[in-house]
Amino acid sequence: MADRTSYRSQYVVVPVVRSFRHTVYEVKTHFIDGGNGDPVILLHGGLAGMSGETAWSDTVPALAEHFRTIALDMISFGYSDKPRIDYSFQTLVEHLAGFIDVMGFEKVNLVGQSQGAYIAAKYTADYPERVNRLAVINTGTLSTAMGIDTEPSPQEGGQNDGSKEALRRSLEFRMYRKEKITDDMLETKLALAAQPGMKEARSSMRAYRIGLENDPNQAQVFSLKTRLPHITVPMCIIWGVEDRSAPVRLGRALREMFPQAEYHEVQEAGHHSFLDQPEVVNDLLIRFLSTAN
Repeated sequence: MADRTSYRSQYVVVPVVRSFRHTVYEVKTHFIDGGNGDPVILLHGGLAGMSGETAWSDTVPALAEHFRTIALDMISFGYSDKPRIDYSFQTLVEHLAGFIDVMGFEKVNLVGQSQGAYIAAKYTADYPERVNRLAVINTGTLSTAMGIDTEPSPQEGGQNDGSKEALRRSLEFRMYRKEKITDDMLETKLALAAQPGMKEARSSMRAYRIGLENDPNQAQVFSLKTRLPHITVPMCIIWGVEDRSAPVRLGRALREMFPQAEYHEVQEAGHHSFLDQPEVVNDLLIRFLSTAN
């Protein structure tokens, strides 16, 4: 991981978050924070053991030289609270909305990867006046929400039983530069995934995702097909060409749906392109986020 002196570990309390069927109050929320200037919020994916720091430790120091850069632990992830509620994607959007309000930001730049890219895009669709720029990275979830046929991804090399080796297989499936998967990375992710409440939160989210196929009301809330193309917020799409989880054809399909968006393919990079090729992705993000509207 990057030198921790380049960013700060902080907490705030998000006062209200609506879940699938309930409302939860006083959600203690963890984030790492570095730099000054226009706020950029980084949103991680949905795999077990994900957090702002485990996802974006190569990104925060680089972006913090230009912006105030925040990597959020979304509700139920990292060191943020994991209330025992019925989760949905909208729960994570509501949590992000509450976080932005508590931080006092009038407008933000959003960068999300995988599931986090969908959360960033959904927030942008719900609150376009609060978003300056939107960047999405390797995201099958957003592709699905846009009506693109994602097809089942290939098997990852065995059942994920929560063991260190299963986690290693999962990361090897998603990353091109497998030498970056260290024992320290695995141990950190396993410890985060084993925190109280994490198993129940993941089970709830899995049930919600399955239910999306049978609940037209929730499917309508999830869909962005008729909404996002009408948003005028500048957008950037970044895709690792070697992604086996969300193949590059999905990125190219998104480019067709958003011809006004910047589009970049990153060579020798998989689903975690920002970890496989951090210098390349960081440079793309800095240039995009620095462009005047």
